[in-house]
Amino acid sequence: MRLWVGGEDGRVEGCGREEGLDWESGLEGSESEGAVKRYWDKELEVVMKAGERHPRNYYAWAYARDLLRELAGKGRKWGLARAGVRKVQRWCLQHPRDVSGWAFLEFLLREVGGEGNRGGEEVVRRVVWETRQFVRKFEWRGESITWFLKSVQRLEGGMDGDP
Repeated sequence: MRLWVGGEDGRVEGCGREEGLDWESGLEGSESEGAVKRYWDKELEVVMKAGERHPRNYYAWAYARDLLRELAGKGRKWGLARAGVRKVQRWCLQHPRDVSGWAFLEFLLREVGGEGNRGGEEVVRRVVWETRQFVRKFEWRGESITWFLKSVQRLEGGMDGDP
């Protein structure tokens, strides 16, 4: 149930169920890789829109975490997390004060950079490098980005430098 997505006119968007998380209904009976990825992308767009309308919307980002965990049961968690990294990073750089978005990006990077995830370390490095470039370019001194960089630095295991 997506009650955290309020429309501009005050109506609730995206609600059709009173039960809890029912991601399968959005897949319309198909569990193919393409259908799951399209569903994930669509839901991630809704979450980011909710974050724009209601800054620091923890509930929206928590929904995205729960959805990824549900979809992970189908053995797709790493690929979906990786697919979401660029979109969420772009969103975070456009909304640098939103700590909930940065926390979700850190969550995705933990999934992508975990043990045994080939290429995940490079993704983490690139996101950290690009975020540091943003901070330098705009001389940004926000608590949200500072928290994110400190948190991801622990994830990186002390790696530093250009990708």
